[in-house]
Amino acid sequence: MKKLIKKILIIVGCISILFGLGILIYNLGYQEINRLKKQIIQKEANAEECYNIGIEKNNYILELEQQLEEKDKIIQENQFQIEELEVQKQQLSDEVAALKKKSTNTGVLTKSKGVNYFNGHKETWYSQKVLPGGGLKIPGRHVAEDGTIRDIDNYICVASSDYPKGTIVETSLGMGKVYDSGCDSGTIDIYTNW
Repeated sequence: MKKLIKKILIIVGCISILFGLGILIYNLGYQEINRLKKQIIQKEANAEECYNIGIEKNNYILELEQQLEEKDKIIQENQFQIEELEVQKQQLSDEVAALKKKSTNTGVLTKSKGVNYFNGHKETWYSQKVLPGGGLKIPGRHVAEDGTIRDIDNYICVASSDYPKGTIVETSLGMGKVYDSGCDSGTIDIYTNW
């Protein structure tokens, strides 16, 4: 009877240890649980093996730690590859932007043309004959030989919703300075006397 009680206590102790181990393993994922259930069933077949469960548990923990280290290495390698791809993507994006910039320079804006694409933006014109622009306060305002309205520093007066007033921008007709806004984004509106 004592031997039976002793075996029952050993089995109960083993089951308690295995239950705690089962909770730990549950957190490691469904596939790991199935694998460990097979190991536990084999260990239950022989009650004497329960004395060694502490050692096996430590070995199993070491095995899991090694697997985690391997996963971390894989993650780090993938992160490095992702960073390399991001750099390559940015380089390609910059190259595409440069090619677009070059391909959109289609000459100069003229009165008859009406619209020109230059330096990655759309150019249009508006005439002081229609909109006198007296409130723009352009110092040294004058009409240049090409019919553009210029300031005292000979900058072409332009409107842009993308740049703050006073910003110097390149246009197909020369360097301009932003004095006005109200045009579409991506558009430089050149002030003329056309």
